[in-house]
Amino acid sequence: MSSLQEQLAAFTAQDKQEEKAETTTAKLQRMIAGILQEDVENIDPTKSLTELGASSLDIIELAVRTEMEFKFRVDAELFPEQPGSMTVVQLASLVDDHGDRHKDTANT
Repeated sequence: MSSLQEQLAAFTAQDKQEEKAETTTAKLQRMIAGILQEDVENIDPTKSLTELGASSLDIIELAVRTEMEFKFRVDAELFPEQPGSMTVVQLASLVDDHGDRHKDTANT
């Protein structure tokens, strides 16, 4: 039988693998659910942030959390003039594109 420390290490490793497998859309859904104090299941990724009930302050908080989660500076390109009209899926695509471009410039 393995020690409690080994069991805890195994659970931690499993959690990290599951976290890596989580898609950008799922991460954003989870963040938005936390901000709006909703269940993740209630966050429809095809609805706009405004339709989900996000206020302008909620969107600012989402921008800050996005910076922290994805480890890059959120700029006006990522959150355009009307960020409330973006869907979660559209935002995830922008995050992924931004991250890919950041990786490309870091490797050159």
